[in-house]
Amino acid sequence: MRKKITLLFVLIALAIEAVYLAFWLFHCKNFQEILHVDFKPLALQLQGETSQDYGLPLLVVRVFHNKLVDSFLLIIKTYFRFWDFLFLGELFPFIGGFGILTAGYYFFASKTKRISHWTFFILFLLLPFLELFSYSKTPFLIRIGLFYIVFASISLLGIWKFVLSQKWALLILTVLAIISIWWFLIADFNLATFCYQYPL
Repeated sequence: MRKKITLLFVLIALAIEAVYLAFWLFHCKNFQEILHVDFKPLALQLQGETSQDYGLPLLVVRVFHNKLVDSFLLIIKTYFRFWDFLFLGELFPFIGGFGILTAGYYFFASKTKRISHWTFFILFLLLPFLELFSYSKTPFLIRIGLFYIVFASISLLGIWKFVLSQKWALLILTVLAIISIWWFLIADFNLATFCYQYPL
């Protein structure tokens, strides 16, 4: 009986995540450039940075302001936008985000990690690089589909583990499912920060 209820909650979470994915597909034609790495403006940025360092030794200026350092910082800054709560909050429902957090908890708490655990964890960390560098070569449908397949799989695994191990899991997940549906129905999604929207 417990496994049937667990499966029911996993299916509910999957249905909610599928609705959110459909919403993104119908409203968004591509991710905004803030989620992409563009090295073209670096020369202008370097010129502005070096002109502000008046009076400093030339060696210090060259160490901290060069294409290699600025390129690395740009990649790091853009990469961490994918872990912004605002981005994840709009991309995934509350129940999906909770599933990802619980999966992360069980991954780090588990003393025996299988190859499948490490595979999902590495995919989870490396997936944003597809958007960072391959956005012009890979269609948006494939990119957002990959995000949802990997993130939803991790989320559903976390929900499955949570229901099997916690006494109040069903109540907590019911509340999260209701909030996710309510948020989807009443929220005025402002996706313009992260994607180019289709004209209404």
